[in-house]
Amino acid sequence: MRYEIQITNSVREKLAGLNLSPQLLYYIDGHLHDELAELPTRHLQRVRGAADCLQYSFCESDRAGDYLFVFTVVYSRDEETLIIMDLEYLFEAGG
Repeated sequence: MRYEIQITNSVREKLAGLNLSPQLLYYIDGHLHDELAELPTRHLQRVRGAADCLQYSFCESDRAGDYLFVFTVVYSRDEETLIIMDLEYLFEAGG
């Protein structure tokens, strides 16, 4: 079963504010819509504690450097859609 991916406006705004390269945005889209949408149970990690949420993370690189993206994800009520609720990232400049 392939899940629909819904990205909240706040995550879209965060992504836009990062001024990422078009290539990197393409890779992010691919991770979300191809990898996560196809096999969410393989890629989602449950984070216990105060956050108690599901997270999806991956690394990518471009000319500027290396990135670690961490997305907070919830299942929608219909259980056929994954909602991307938040985004955090780490960046290390290329040397």
